[in-house]
Amino acid sequence: MPHFVRLQILPAAPAPLVALHSSGAQVADVPAQPLVLPSSPPTCTDSLRDALPTPVRLAFAQLVYAPSDAPLMLWLDVQVL
Repeated sequence: MPHFVRLQILPAAPAPLVALHSSGAQVADVPAQPLVLPSSPPTCTDSLRDALPTPVRLAFAQLVYAPSDAPLMLWLDVQVL
């Protein structure tokens, strides 16, 4: 079974929440935290990355060092009201 990392963006007030879960990948789970979006739409990948809370960015950085003994899927789960 492939390993996966699931990035969830969940609706909440006053700001959406972001959480990260992994299955099989040696990446730390990150509980839901506020996702503070920039005041203007991001125009580049760096802006999108910088909008993520630091624990989520650090968990993604662990992927570089995770053993690659199986395929790794990235599951983006965006939920809206």
